[in-house]
Amino acid sequence: MRLRVIDPECAHRPRGIGAATGWLRETGNGALRVPYTVITPEDWRTVGGGYPLGQWIAEQRHANRAG
Repeated sequence: MRLRVIDPECAHRPRGIGAATGWLRETGNGALRVPYTVITPEDWRTVGGGYPLGQWIAEQRHANRAG
């Protein structure tokens, strides 16, 4: 059986950081308090629209707490 990774985990980190940077720039929210349901708008060309920013932030915080 051969498997192919279509969207590798390493691709999520730069997109997540870019989306978080865009969120800070757009909202001025310095604490990066992003609701879990936030998905990037279609007009955010730097990361592309439809990125699940709120979910990504929650996963990063969970991973950080887990060590």
